[in-house]
Amino acid sequence: MSIIDTTVDKELNDLVDSVFGQAADSDEDFRSVWGTLTELGLARLTGSEESGGSGAGWGEAAALLSGAAGKGVPTPYVESDLLAGWLLEQVGLPVDESVRSVALVDAEGRGQRVAWAREADSLVVVAPRGEGWAVADVPASAVTVTDYPALGREPRANVEVPASSLSGAKELSAERMAAFYLRGALARSLQTVAALETAAELAKEYVVTRHQFGRPLAKFQSVQNLIVDAVAEATLARSAVDEALSDALEHDLAGPDSVFRVAVAKSVVGRAASVVVRNTHQALGAIGTTEEHSLHRFTNAALTWRSEFGSIRSWEEAFGAAAAAGSVDDVWAFVVDAGPVTAPSVSR
Repeated sequence: MSIIDTTVDKELNDLVDSVFGQAADSDEDFRSVWGTLTELGLARLTGSEESGGSGAGWGEAAALLSGAAGKGVPTPYVESDLLAGWLLEQVGLPVDESVRSVALVDAEGRGQRVAWAREADSLVVVAPRGEGWAVADVPASAVTVTDYPALGREPRANVEVPASSLSGAKELSAERMAAFYLRGALARSLQTVAALETAAELAKEYVVTRHQFGRPLAKFQSVQNLIVDAVAEATLARSAVDEALSDALEHDLAGPDSVFRVAVAKSVVGRAASVVVRNTHQALGAIGTTEEHSLHRFTNAALTWRSEFGSIRSWEEAFGAAAAAGSVDDVWAFVVDAGPVTAPSVSR
């Protein structure tokens, strides 16, 4: 187990709770929330100070994105700062506080299910180039955007980027591309587990206060089992994600066990999502799918996030391949002490 402290300054946590708590209560649109983050110096929280960012690390970023996910407030923070901003700095392109997202496109310039594509001011496009990758900051006006049906409140869209927009693209090494993929996987795991924890808490509150046949729903053993299993899975997921976050704090996801720990987080969180979503909706019944109750905001978001930056299957197949590469005697040590895992490949 890691002994790295994943907590951050209490003032930042209080600030994040206040910002996203108010946004959730008033149902602010993302531009309003983004404006507040910009004013507070949080929109580019992890950007380098040399580029105008705040120079914060993974701990602060985790507090911010978890705060938004846990309050059910849609925001492009992950896409704009942790991913797009990071990519631009890696290849030496300028960064500002504009809203950005990242589009992974194929050789024809087509990208699928891109988060915040229509709402972004520009897209940081990552395209295959030879055996490697190329990065360009493309104005949204140059991109053809087709809305894609989103399960949750965060928009998704398919995009087409003209080849002319990539003419000045900068090269991105395979090593940096792998680091980008790990960043995205950890960010999505952090968002997912925060949403699952809130969903489990909402279900607990509901079954305690809702009465049926003259007593609270929480008095029925079958309902108790649903809630206990949901809370247990969310707790297990939190433990796995905190281990990966500890690695990010200590090694910036570049340590010998970084891929292993992110893979564990993605697998555990993804499977926990199935149980938490199913059980919480069973406990609440139909009301959990209506605008009258907020449960669906968190469960839909969790189901969306868990499948991005690698599916459960792809990460578990990576585990299987790594375990099978050693001898039978090596398997237990691989599981207990962590071992070398190759992250799922990025589609080209």
